[in-house]
Amino acid sequence: MVGVGETYFAAFVLSLGMSGVACGLLTALPMLCGAALQLAAPWGVRRMGSYRSWVVSCALLQAASLLLMVTAQAMSQSAAIVVFVASTMYWAGGLGTMPAWNTWVETIVPQEVRSRFFARRARWSQLATLLGFVTGGVALQWGAERGLSEEVFLGMFALAAACRFASAWCLASQSEPRRAMASSERLRFCGLAAGFARGSAGRLVAYLMAVQVAVYLSGPYFAPFMFRELNLSFADYTCLIGVAFVAKAVCSPLYGRLAGRIGSRGLLAVGGAGIVPVAGLWLFSDNYWYLMAVQALGGATWAAYELAMVLVFFDAVPRGTRTSVLAFYNFGNAAAQVCGALLGGWALVHWGEHYESYHLLFGLSTYGRFAALGLLWWATWQALPARFSIVVARSAPVGTVRAPADAPAALEVAVATRAA
Repeated sequence: MVGVGETYFAAFVLSLGMSGVACGLLTALPMLCGAALQLAAPWGVRRMGSYRSWVVSCALLQAASLLLMVTAQAMSQSAAIVVFVASTMYWAGGLGTMPAWNTWVETIVPQEVRSRFFARRARWSQLATLLGFVTGGVALQWGAERGLSEEVFLGMFALAAACRFASAWCLASQSEPRRAMASSERLRFCGLAAGFARGSAGRLVAYLMAVQVAVYLSGPYFAPFMFRELNLSFADYTCLIGVAFVAKAVCSPLYGRLAGRIGSRGLLAVGGAGIVPVAGLWLFSDNYWYLMAVQALGGATWAAYELAMVLVFFDAVPRGTRTSVLAFYNFGNAAAQVCGALLGGWALVHWGEHYESYHLLFGLSTYGRFAALGLLWWATWQALPARFSIVVARSAPVGTVRAPADAPAALEVAVATRAA
C-alpha cells in the first residue's frame, strides 16, 4: 500500500497539472483533516468494544480511499477536490488506526523482545515499501515512454487498495488477548491538554512538534523540486528515493542494538542530531550521485529517529490510556505538519516557484531542526527515569510521529505505527 500507493501521491498530483504549492498543500492539509476525524478513535473503540474491529474498519476505509483516488483523473474540473477528499479519507483511516493498534500490539509483543522485534520489523517494512516503490517507478517510467501514465497510476492505486484489503484480512485474523480493556476508552481533552504542559514529557512533545514544523517547511516540496527543477525521470526519482529505504532497512537492526545500550532517549538524541543537516545538504550540489549519498545519509539518520519514537512511545504511555493519548497527540502532530507546509507554501508563493526559492526552504528547514535541538536538550538535561510519566490519567503524550525523511523520504513513510 505504501510503496506503490502513498509514496506516489505527490507525483500523481503533479501529473494532474497542479502547481508545486498545490502539491505540497494537498500532501499536508488532508493529514490535518484526517487527524481531526481520528479523534473519534477512542469513541469508536469503546463503541465496538474491540481494538481489532476498529483497526480493521480503518484499514478498509484506507483501501476505499485509494479506489476513490483513481477517479480524480476523470474529474478534470474537480480533480483537486477528489484528491483532497480521498487523501483525507486515507489519513483518517491511517491515523485512526494508529492509537488503537499501538495499544493492541503491546498485548501481543512481549516487552523483553520489543526492541529487537520492532527493529527487525522496521527493516522488513522498509524492504517491502522499497519493493512496492520500485515496482511503481518502473511501471511509471514504462507508461511515460508510451503515453500511458494515467492508466499506470490507475493500476498502481488499484493494486495499493488490493494490498490494503489483504492487510485488513491479516489484521482481522490476529488475536486480541485483552479485548475487555477497549470498553474503558475515553478521550479526556482537559486532562490530556494539562498533561502536555507538565514536566519533561511535555517538553519532549514540544520538541517533536517543533521538528515536524521544521521538516514540513520543506518536506512536501521536495517532489516538485525534483520533477520541475531537476527534471528527473521517474526512473531517476525511484532510484533516489529507493536509496533512503535501503539505508533505513540496513540501519534499523543496528539501532535496535544501540537502543539496548543507550536507551530510547539516547537514541532520540542521536537521531535528532542526525536529521538536522539532511535538508541543507541539498544546497551544495545537484549532481545525481551526490544526491544519492545525501539520501543514504538521510535514510540512516531517520531510521534512528523513527525507531526512537517507537521505543519512547512504549516506555512513556501506559497501555490503558494509550488510544486516547495518541488520538489527541496525532491531532497536534498533524497541526504542526500543516503549519510547516503552509509556511513553506506561503514562502513559495511569495518568492515564486523557482530553483532558489526551493533552496531557501531547504536551508530554513535545516535551521529549524537545529533550533529544535534546544528543546530536546531542555527535555532531557535531567536524568529522567526510563519510564517517565505525567499525570494525565497516568499517561504521557509521547508517541508516534510521521517523520518524513527529506526529499524522497518526505513521502510520508509512517513511523512504526503502520498497522500492517
